[in-house]
Order: sequence, then structure tokens, then C-alpha cells
Amino acid sequence: MENLNSKWWHRFFKVLFVVVIIATLGISYFVASSSIENTFENTDITITLTDYTKNHPELVNTVPSFLEKNGTLACKNDATRGYDYLSDFSLKNYAVCNNDITTNIDKVFTVLQSLDPAVKNTAKDSILQSHIQNSKDSYCLGNKKYFSCGSTHVVKYIKNYIFYWEAVGYAVLTTIIVSLVLLLVYFKGFIYIIYGKKK
Repeated sequence: MENLNSKWWHRFFKVLFVVVIIATLGISYFVASSSIENTFENTDITITLTDYTKNHPELVNTVPSFLEKNGTLACKNDATRGYDYLSDFSLKNYAVCNNDITTNIDKVFTVLQSLDPAVKNTAKDSILQSHIQNSKDSYCLGNKKYFSCGSTHVVKYIKNYIFYWEAVGYAVLTTIIVSLVLLLVYFKGFIYIIYGKKK
């Protein structure tokens, strides 16, 4: 077989091969990091809304500052060992969390009224009693239609090394498969067509 390096199309293939491999590696990592499910195993919970509220009695409503904390907002789902979606908008606009709602009901009620027009004409004592009797969440008041999980399950989490190993592993495996297919097609297909069985 002739020296392939003397052929312009072979040199072009080598350059193209490198470009395709780098692109495949990058795209595969992006796809993997976007599609891998976040679980308790590949993430670390940095803070819960309950813990944050307990530690900040000076705040009438801990929600706005909690949302500024680092990490992804979600509802922790113990049954699936994963997370359910919770938007910043829903939490910020439909929930009020306080270290002691019973003691600070006047201030909390004022904030709740500003967030939810539906409670403007509702008796403060009625809301407080309903909260005490029916709510499993002693730190938050809010519209359960938009804020369905309790503050103990509202968390901020970050991805840990396991997540990134999973993404890198997927990207590397995909890249290896693509490179093998390209080499097979090139040498067993294209080169064979040109040179046949010559050596």
C-alpha cells in the first residue's frame, strides 16, 4: 500500500477525525449532564428551607434570602430518592416562612397579604388557626396549589463528583464508539475501495 500520508485526502481525514472526536466528546458531555437524573447519590443537599428559617429568627420572611443561596432549588422526594421541580417564582410569590409564625403572625400576615390577594379579606386569626390545625409545616404559610411540599423538603442542592463521573464516563464511551466506527468505515470501506487487498 502506498504511503497514505502522502495523500491529501488522508491528511484531511486525520484532521477531520480529530475535530469530530473533540466535538463528539463535548456534545456527549453536554447531553449527559443535561439528561442524567439528579438523585441523592449524585448530589449534595447544601441547605433546607426549614434549617435556614430556624437559624434566621430576625427575618420576617426567609424565602427571598433563601432563594439567593447557592444551589438548585427543588422539592426533595424521599420515595424516589430524587427531586421534584419547584420554581423560584412559586416559592417567592406564594409562600412566607418564619422562625415562629404564631408569635410573629402580624408581620407574617402582612407579607402574606402582599403576596396573595386572595387572603386580603381573610381573618388573620382564621388563617393562623387553620395553619396550626392542618399544616404539617410549622414554619411556612402559603398557597399549597403552588407550594405543595413542606419546608423540610424544600432544598438547595449541588451536583457532586459522582454526577460528573457519570457524565464524563458517558461522554468517553460515546466518543470511543464514534471513533471506532469512523476508523472502521475509513480503513475497511474507503481505503479498501481505493486499494483493494493490496499491501
